Amino acid sequence: MKNNDANLPDGWIKATISVLADYVNGRAFKPTEWKDTGKPIIRIQNLNNGSAKYNFSPENHEEKYLVKNGDLLFAWSASLGAYIWHGGDAWLNQHIFLVHPKDCTTKLFVFYLLEKITTELYAKAHGSGMVHVTKGKFESTEISLPPLLEQHRIVAKIEELFSELDKGIENLKTAQAQLKVYRQALLKHAFEGKLTAQWRAQRHAKQSVAPAQAGAQPFNDMDSRPTFSRGLALRGNDEAGSGNDKPLETAEALLKRIQQEREQRYQQQLAEWEKSPSVPLLQRGKPTSTAPIPPLRKRGARGDFKTQTSENPAATHRRRTDRIA
Repeated sequence: MKNNDANLPDGWIKATISVLADYVNGRAFKPTEWKDTGKPIIRIQNLNNGSAKYNFSPENHEEKYLVKNGDLLFAWSASLGAYIWHGGDAWLNQHIFLVHPKDCTTKLFVFYLLEKITTELYAKAHGSGMVHVTKGKFESTEISLPPLLEQHRIVAKIEELFSELDKGIENLKTAQAQLKVYRQALLKHAFEGKLTAQWRAQRHAKQSVAPAQAGAQPFNDMDSRPTFSRGLALRGNDEAGSGNDKPLETAEALLKRIQQEREQRYQQQLAEWEKSPSVPLLQRGKPTSTAPIPPLRKRGARGDFKTQTSENPAATHRRRTDRIA
């Protein structure tokens, strides 16, 4: 162990991972030793994949290769990772360490420390899924070691925060399932008329109190619903959701009103231009351009009107819809 480092918290020391535990490599079982009975042989694929098939050995091997419930294992070749074994008595295959923590530490502290080291080793391997380290290189890995009591506090805090993370993950999964159900129900209600039921009731109440104004749509007559032309929408759609009592404006009336407003704005700008002292007298009242005002074209479903220009279709705005899958 090294002396205290000025960058470490009080009581912490620099050390190598070899001081924390004894690491026993598994036995090199030959394929000819694999049987269908006996104790299971723990291979790396059995740790990585719970459904991977086990091989068995009915023979008695050295005690150091025997794994029991609660033992700490560390896969150090190909796929790295720390594991707590809960599969009963089993034999340990090669490329997996059986970790025996020493008195200066605890099993769970070593477990989380090995998880941290695994992450760092994968990062150094530039994202490769296969990493191999020798026992000597592994045991020489430097670590920062806190006092024993602080190790207990660190483990307790890690498990507390991991528990909160696990709960958050479960809540997200539940929310995702609920959102799927809500989305389906929302679409179903929308096309059954349930989303606009209150609005229809309010409209019927208004119509029953006062006679319909001239030109208003007869909402009490469901056979006389407003019709929509292709690519054309009624401006009154916005009013429906807001409870506005004005009758829906027809598409023809909307077009006519917009053209009138456009003409009024043009005449107003022309009058202001003629009054400008910077314009020669001979040119006053004569616009410099004879190009006609571009006609209107209708877009969208909410009265979004736009002039016909050489707009690049590739620059058309597209609404992004985010979903939770």
